[in-house]
Amino acid sequence: MRPTRQKLIVIIAIATLLLTGWFPAGNVELAAAAAGNPFAGIRWIPNAPDEVNNDPQLQIVARQQSVEWFGDWYTNELMAQIVDQRVNAIATAGGIPLFALYNIPYRDCGFYSSGGVTTAAAYQQWIERFVAALQNRKAIIFLEPDGLTVTECLNTQQLQERYSLIAYAVRA
Repeated sequence: MRPTRQKLIVIIAIATLLLTGWFPAGNVELAAAAAGNPFAGIRWIPNAPDEVNNDPQLQIVARQQSVEWFGDWYTNELMAQIVDQRVNAIATAGGIPLFALYNIPYRDCGFYSSGGVTTAAAYQQWIERFVAALQNRKAIIFLEPDGLTVTECLNTQQLQERYSLIAYAVRA
């Protein structure tokens, strides 16, 4: 069963609140550390609140670190350049960048965000280019957010290819 778009937005909003530290420090932070949470103690680097207008609600959002998305809208070279720049900037400020990779073949089954590369080989090359741009530096990566949940358009062979490509990306 495919979750509704509203349900996905709520899930993403909750994850964002957890990752950006909107919940009060103290009990949540202690519980996260005690549970072996890999995100405990990470310094989140805010966006530039000066770049938004005087709207207090926009200022709150702007003070949170955001996830940068990469997909077929960038060439491999430009993607690598942006990754390198963002990792350098955020690491220099003492934080860890947040990246979402969103370029798998048959992405989103042609729904809201259709696209992605067209072959498994192109995806593997894209992943290799991303990993090379990281240069063994730390980053938090959201790998193909729809990759395991939006699969109803895939036949058995395409589904196996999807799982294989996600496994490849995780290993990389």
